[in-house]
Amino acid sequence: MTIHLSPSLNPEQIRQHLSATKINTLSIFPLLDSSNEWALKYARCGDVCLAEQQTAGRGRRGHTWHSPPNCNLYLSLKWCFSLEVQSIGLLGLVIAVAIAECLEMTGITGHTIKWPNDILFENKKLAGILLESKGSSNEIVIGVGLNVNMSKKNINNQKLTSSWCSLQQISGSCWDRNLLTAQLLNHLVVSLKRFNTLSFSQFMKVWKKWDHLDGQLVIVHSSEKYIAKVVGINHDGSLLIEQETGIQKNVYSADVSIRY
Repeated sequence: MTIHLSPSLNPEQIRQHLSATKINTLSIFPLLDSSNEWALKYARCGDVCLAEQQTAGRGRRGHTWHSPPNCNLYLSLKWCFSLEVQSIGLLGLVIAVAIAECLEMTGITGHTIKWPNDILFENKKLAGILLESKGSSNEIVIGVGLNVNMSKKNINNQKLTSSWCSLQQISGSCWDRNLLTAQLLNHLVVSLKRFNTLSFSQFMKVWKKWDHLDGQLVIVHSSEKYIAKVVGINHDGSLLIEQETGIQKNVYSADVSIRY
């Protein structure tokens, strides 16, 4: 698939490829502290916020998301469900699968999802997801950071805490971020519309395809650090692990790394 480079984000060009009917306003900023923070404060249902650069991009558990200018996607979508979301954890996994499937549609292969919110390629971080809400639990801001045209020259000798890669590095060519934004939103909206009627058993079959941790021995970093085997996920999106004693437990909020 040939994708031509467009140097900047443009709402008209995004809408040319947008089939998602529930997207309202597209707000694009040259600089924000955080697209999620803006969306939490100002967005209405169906609004999308995009930033060309972030000064305080954030990931899960307070981690920083490095956000150099004019090369990646820093996107936040405010979505309002008709019912309260019972499981933010499961929603995050559904969104991760939507992003992974979108990338597959563009010709990218070999990427996986590392529970709960990272998309990896060859063990390097390609994308991350952050879900946040303020007030009502049926109004969710979905933040996506996706490395698109980032190269080593964009990181300005900063020491990043994890290995990373970009679509440009994977494919060997620059990507049109406007087209990619529209494709991403199209996939997200389809998945969000279906979420309240999601069949968990059917989703498990899809999740298995993308699960980076399936069957792996991992180190769980929480209030304590221990080794366990990943045996699946639960209905609420938590990670199901089996400890060396044979006891299974659910992990809801922890950093998990593979034990090599």
